Amino acid sequence: MNVEAICQDNPNLKADGSFVIWRENKLNYYFGDDEIIYVPSYVEVIGSKCFRDKNKIKCVILPEGCKVIEEYAFTGCISLQYINLSEVVVIGDNAFRCCTSLKHVYCTRLETLGKYAFAESALENVSFVNLRMVSEYAFFGCYNLKSFIAPKLVSLKNYAFMNISYLTFVVSAAVLLPRCAFSKTNVTYQL
Repeated sequence: MNVEAICQDNPNLKADGSFVIWRENKLNYYFGDDEIIYVPSYVEVIGSKCFRDKNKIKCVILPEGCKVIEEYAFTGCISLQYINLSEVVVIGDNAFRCCTSLKHVYCTRLETLGKYAFAESALENVSFVNLRMVSEYAFFGCYNLKSFIAPKLVSLKNYAFMNISYLTFVVSAAVLLPRCAFSKTNVTYQL
C-alpha cells in the first residue's frame, strides 16, 4: 500500500514511513508488517483501530509524549507481548482486547481504563500506580490474571473482573466495590 498516495489529497494527513499521521500528532493507521514498532516521537495519540488485527506485532515502543490509546487500537494483536504504557493516561474501550500474548502491564500515569480494555487477553499481572477508574468488563475473561494492584482506585464498575479464576486484588480502602464486579471470579482482597 502506498502511504504517500493515501495522504496526498487530504491536508490533515501525512505519511511517515508505514504510518499515517492525523494533524501532526495522532497516529491514524499503520500499514507495515514489522514485529517491533517504534512509534514516531511526536505522536501523542494512538488512533482508533490503528493496529487492529496486526498479527505480526510483538513489541510496541511508544514515545514519552503518547498519552491516549483510543478504542480498538490494538484489538486482536495476538502476538503482542510488550508495550510500554508508562506515560499513557487514558486507554479506550477494547484497546487491547484479545491480545492473547500480552501477559504483563505496568502503568505509572494511567487514570482511566475503558470497557473491555484488556478483555480476553493473556494478562497475568497488572500494576497501575494512578488508576482511578475501571470500566465494565475491562478484564473480562482474563483467565490467567493473578494480580491486580491499583492503590489509587476509587471507581470499579460492574463485571470489571468477570470470569477470572484466582485473583489477588490490591486497592485502597476507599474504593467502592460493586456487587457484580467479580462475577464468576475467586478473588482475594487486600485493602
